Amino acid sequence: MRPFGHELSWGRSEILVLALFALSVADMVDGGYASWPAFAALALALLLLGVAMLWHHSLSPGFVPWTAAPAFAVLMLLFIGDRIPMVDWTTAVTAALAITSGVTSHPVVRRLTVSALLLTWLVTVSLWIALMPIHIDVLSVLHGGATRLLHGLDPYTGHYTSTTPGVRTVPYDYSPATVLLAAPAALLGHVRYTNATLGCVSLLALSTLAVRNLASTSTRSFARIVPVSLCVPLMTLVIWAGWTDVYMLAPFSLWLLWRAKHPVLGTGCLAVALGSTFLITPFLVPLFLWSPTMRRELILAALASLGLIYLPFVAWAGPSTFFHDLVGFYIGLPTIPHSLALQSLLAYFGLPGPNLVVTAVILGLAAIALTLWQPTGLSDLLLAAAAFGFVAFLVNRWAFFDYWALVAYVLLAALATTGMAEEIALPIWWLVGRRWFAHRLPWSASGSP
Repeated sequence: MRPFGHELSWGRSEILVLALFALSVADMVDGGYASWPAFAALALALLLLGVAMLWHHSLSPGFVPWTAAPAFAVLMLLFIGDRIPMVDWTTAVTAALAITSGVTSHPVVRRLTVSALLLTWLVTVSLWIALMPIHIDVLSVLHGGATRLLHGLDPYTGHYTSTTPGVRTVPYDYSPATVLLAAPAALLGHVRYTNATLGCVSLLALSTLAVRNLASTSTRSFARIVPVSLCVPLMTLVIWAGWTDVYMLAPFSLWLLWRAKHPVLGTGCLAVALGSTFLITPFLVPLFLWSPTMRRELILAALASLGLIYLPFVAWAGPSTFFHDLVGFYIGLPTIPHSLALQSLLAYFGLPGPNLVVTAVILGLAAIALTLWQPTGLSDLLLAAAAFGFVAFLVNRWAFFDYWALVAYVLLAALATTGMAEEIALPIWWLVGRRWFAHRLPWSASGSP
C-alpha cells in the first residue's frame, strides 16, 4: 500500500481533474450560458488544460483527484434549480459512496462501495427522468423521427414541434445514426431510455479502460475512475435533458475500448459515432494528425459511415432535403446571443464575433500549435483532442451546455486511458508544411522537432 503522503503528490491527473471541475462550474453556474462567473471558470479551465499539457511529471493518479468526486456532486446540488428532495438525497449518497470508495484500502469494502455507487447513480438518473420532466425540441425531434422510422417513413421529410421561441416546427436536424439508435426506445414509449442506456455504456467503457490501463491495481483503479465519472454532473444532466451527445460518446468510448483487441468491432463503433453528430469532428483532428493507426481507422470508419449510415438516408430523403435538414438548417439559425463562447464575450464590448475566415485561422493555428507538442501515448492524444475541441467550441456561435460536456467527457477519457501506448507519427505532408511554417516563426532558430 502506498504511503498517504505519496498519494497527495501532484501530477497531471490532479491538474486535469481541477480543469474538469472548473469546466463543470463554467457549464453549470448559469445553465451553460454566458455570464462573467462562467467565463472566469472557463478561462481557468483553459489555463489548467494548458498547464496539464506542459506538465512533465507522472500521470499516475494519486489521492486528490478521485476524492474530488463529492465536490462534483455538490455542484449538482448547488446549481440545479427546482430540486426534488429524493434526487438530492440520492446525489448526497452518491457523494458519500464516492469518497468512501476512493479512500478505503480494504478490497471487499471497496468493491461493495463501488457496486453501491453504481446502483445509486442509476437510481439517481432514473429519478431525474421520472420526476423531473423536461420539454425541449431535442426530445420531440428524436421521438418523432424514430416513430416515423418505425412506421416506415423517412424522418428527414417530417416536421416536428419546436420549443424555440418564434419557431413552430423544425426538421429532423440530427445525423442518421441517432434515429437508428433511438428507434428501440421509441417502441418502449420514450427515447430517453436510449439516452440513459448509452450514458451508462459510455461511463462503464471509461471505467473498463481505467482498469486496463492505470498503473495501480485494477480494483483500486476502478474504485477511483468510477467516482469521478459518475459524479461529474455534466454527464447526468446530458442524459436527463435527452441531448444527442451520448449517441456519439457511447460508440466513441467502445471504439477506444475495443480497437486494440477487436479492431473490426472498434472501427464499426467509430463509424456509428461519426454517423451520430458532426460535433465529434474537432476531437478527431489531433488523433488523425498524430496517430497512423487511428488515421487508418478514421478513414475506414468514415467510409463505412458514409456508405452504410448516411447514403441510405440521402437516397431516401433526396440530397436537397437531407442537406437542408442536416446542414442548411443550422446555417440559417441565428447566433445564440448568450452562448458560452467568444462571440458573446466580444459582443459585450461591442465587438463583432469571429467570422468564418477568423474562425478558420484560429483553428488552423491551434492545430499547428498542437503538432509542436509531443504526445507520448493515447492519454496525451485525448488531452490534445480535448484542447482542440475547447478551442473549436470557443469560436462556435452556438456553443452552450452540452458542447462543453463533450470536452469534459474527453478529459475523463484522457484520465481513463492513462498508461495506454499508441503509435505516434505525423503524416509526411504535415511535417513538410510544419517545417516550412516553423522556419518563418521568430523562434525558428531554436529548431523545430
